[in-house]
Amino acid sequence: MAIILVAHDTAEPALYGAVAAAVAQERSASLTHLPAIFDTRRHADAVQHVAAIGALVPSGLVLAERLLGLDVGREAGLGDVLSLGRSGDVVVPWHASVAADRRAAEHLSEQAAASGMTVEHVTVVEENGGFRIPGHAAHPWRRDRFGRLTETQPSGLPLAPEARLRVGLVGAESDHRHVYPAALAALGDAGDAEGVGIDVRFVSPPGLRRQDVDAVLDEVDGLVLPGGSDMSNVPGQILMAAGALRRVTPVIGLCLGMQTMATAVAQKALGSNDANLAEADPSAPLKTFTPLCEDVWLPAHRLGEKTVRVAEGSKLREVLGAEARIRCNHRFRLNPELEPALGKAGLVISARDDTGRIADAIELAGHPFYCGMQGHPELTSRWDAPHPLIRAFVRACVDILRRCRSRSNDRD
Repeated sequence: MAIILVAHDTAEPALYGAVAAAVAQERSASLTHLPAIFDTRRHADAVQHVAAIGALVPSGLVLAERLLGLDVGREAGLGDVLSLGRSGDVVVPWHASVAADRRAAEHLSEQAAASGMTVEHVTVVEENGGFRIPGHAAHPWRRDRFGRLTETQPSGLPLAPEARLRVGLVGAESDHRHVYPAALAALGDAGDAEGVGIDVRFVSPPGLRRQDVDAVLDEVDGLVLPGGSDMSNVPGQILMAAGALRRVTPVIGLCLGMQTMATAVAQKALGSNDANLAEADPSAPLKTFTPLCEDVWLPAHRLGEKTVRVAEGSKLREVLGAEARIRCNHRFRLNPELEPALGKAGLVISARDDTGRIADAIELAGHPFYCGMQGHPELTSRWDAPHPLIRAFVRACVDILRRCRSRSNDRD
């Protein structure tokens, strides 16, 4: 029985605990993590991974869950680590630059020694774009082009023109690669499962104009609107969602992405650009998403893994079945007062929570794929088990692309 401290000298949120999880996998050990503090002014989504138990933890821990197949749980105190160490080997990631207590490793070593436990120190070495673990795995761990951690050659299907799908992923590339890796990784999972190489085109939302949106949509076959806590991205996301409506481009929305998709429909249906998220614009005359706390029957913050009930006859029902489990992290919901007007515009509430008071998913009648979830399907996607909704989005993009190519060939 030992406590294995894996020191990795990086403050990159997307790598928090990732290589430590590789050590835990190799050693058949458990993994736990200490409190960490990130500069969220610089990296807004550094602590946006949702543990199933109901806690926000560093975003890089999604890579740990992908490797170990286990929920990482909430942060642990020194006493919790010692308790785990008494029953078996336990790996603890040690990122000194973001540690809430800079002396935590020293304290842990002292207390473990006093308890008669062994403490092993492992230092991650970064070289040639990979991560080597001295004395452990023979080959360095690397991230493939979707940010997924692998001990083999970086993967992802080839980008041959005839098997290539161009997907616009809204958000700065640096954010998706170095801060919140889940959405990019989930796209890779879905592409692999569908046998198509995905060429990701990153779309930074701040400052987007309508002509920029059309230029982007000219170059992609589908669009992903991700979640996120940076409200400065909202205007650009709404513009992209409106463009997907106008151009009939397949689009999937994840949490905030669902909110901006519903808002784009609301603006069109109500004929007013004044409709907006209360979180992004508290003074908006028409609020499309309002605080959960305004309903006494709902929690102020819905966090953790929840059950959603899927509407019969919806596209989502075909994908997820009658109910599904989804990781949630939100304080706002679709404004119930707008539901009748949105329904007349073709917006379908395709899933709700157990109480029926929260719209958990939307889709648009008559559109080939305009689907969003209030939760985070990307967090439970895995290399060999992509989330069904994200896979359905990729499949819809492929089907439309093939039909377009077939019509083009017929004209030739």
